[in-house]
Amino acid sequence: MIHNITLSCLGVAVALFSAISPALIGNSIDLYLSGDDSYITMIGMACLLILTTPPLRLLANIYLQKISSKTRMNVKESVLKSLFTYNFSSKRKCGEIIDLVDGDVESALYLYHAVFLDIAINATLIILALSIIAYYYPVMIIAPLAGMLLSVTIYIFTKEKCDNLYMNYVNENTMTIGKICDLLMLEKVDRSYP
Repeated sequence: MIHNITLSCLGVAVALFSAISPALIGNSIDLYLSGDDSYITMIGMACLLILTTPPLRLLANIYLQKISSKTRMNVKESVLKSLFTYNFSSKRKCGEIIDLVDGDVESALYLYHAVFLDIAINATLIILALSIIAYYYPVMIIAPLAGMLLSVTIYIFTKEKCDNLYMNYVNENTMTIGKICDLLMLEKVDRSYP
């Protein structure tokens, strides 16, 4: 859990560094046009943020890969132990089982770690962009907020229908996979008889 909090903090820092630099450049232009000499300091801070953003993003991705590799080993080990203990896996080849498990483990890792980095970066950028728009042009904040309100409203009204469609898909997919497994087992039984 502490790793995901650290990853979220790195995501917030990446988003702040990447979004504040254009605002600083805009402010430095305003200061230059007004004749204020502090525009040089503002440009220097913007350049520092621009140069710092890619290494910070790289650090966040390296940290993500580091914690994902630890989690990957633990998840694969527990899944494979479960498959070899409780399943008919003694009749299956080990390579086939590992190949099937790999895709599911990678998807689980995204949900376990990487989603926190993505949410932190995107949420920070959205909040910061809305704040900047509200500060400079308060009336223009109505359009993005109306879009968000419309999206939430549509989600609320269509949630039940989408859930039903998804459950139908899951049930149909489960039945199809069950039929395929039954056919494979019958084929193995047929081959075992002379």
